[in-house]
Amino acid sequence: MIDDILTKAQNDFDLEPEDIAELLAVPLFSMDAGRLQAAARLKSRKASLNYAEVHACVGGQPSSPSGETKTGREMVKNLARQFEREGANAVYVGYCADEVFDDFIGLSREIRQALRPETVMVAAVGDFSETQAKALKDSGYKGVHLTIRFGATDDIARIGAWCDIARTADLLPGVCLEGVGKDAANDVLVSDMIMIRDAEPVVSAVARYDPMSAASMHEEERITAARLTHIMAVMRLTMYGDVSGVGMHDAGVVGAVAGANLIWATAVSSVLETESAPRRGLTVSAGREIFYDAEWRVFDKPSLCYGGTALEDLG
Repeated sequence: MIDDILTKAQNDFDLEPEDIAELLAVPLFSMDAGRLQAAARLKSRKASLNYAEVHACVGGQPSSPSGETKTGREMVKNLARQFEREGANAVYVGYCADEVFDDFIGLSREIRQALRPETVMVAAVGDFSETQAKALKDSGYKGVHLTIRFGATDDIARIGAWCDIARTADLLPGVCLEGVGKDAANDVLVSDMIMIRDAEPVVSAVARYDPMSAASMHEEERITAARLTHIMAVMRLTMYGDVSGVGMHDAGVVGAVAGANLIWATAVSSVLETESAPRRGLTVSAGREIFYDAEWRVFDKPSLCYGGTALEDLG
């Protein structure tokens, strides 16, 4: 039965809810789990021509000075340029819920002017209107990165509408399912994955926690990398075949071997740190090393996922 579902996924037929549930229920470290992850890797490889990408995130935390002072704005622009020099395939700019949208657009325009014209910019945003989507496009973005909480019924129900609004403004949508914990119920995962698939994003991803919950999450509540890798592989098999980027956070070789071909390098500013030395997360070079160890070809041009480079141009 598992082999039939894997063949169905490889041939890009829609997986039914019971198919996805059966894949999620496969025991870790079993032979079926190995076949499942190998099938996910093959589907990712086919969708991306065996290329993997490292994207980079810049922006402020709530109460950060990044968008409020000249020094903070210069720091964010410098970080974006640094990631560009390091070879990030796309640069994401984070928008905080307590930030004035027009200020974010102003900062975005400054970052766009600071980067090379071909560098792909993606706005990491929450809810947005058609007018705001057009403003994002006009300020230089190629795509939007939408984050939804695991089991957040309202967000999941609206993800299709958000993706449609993005496409209306000629923005390519990517979606990350965050907050997947140790006790994440399979039936909720099935529902969330189907809703994300039906929204037709260009990128899908799964994360085991989000910045708002990580600080209060006890170690025993966190899902293991092994289980999250399994969930990511099922997500890869559930998504349509033209989804060229599938990510997992935390990033690592285990996930990359099983089909994750998208990693995020990070840089945020915080009032808890000096403006001259913002906290850094995973670097672009570290992300590339992960993909090298997982035997992916690391893409060295503007993002395939977000239309910076066309697949047909690669032969």
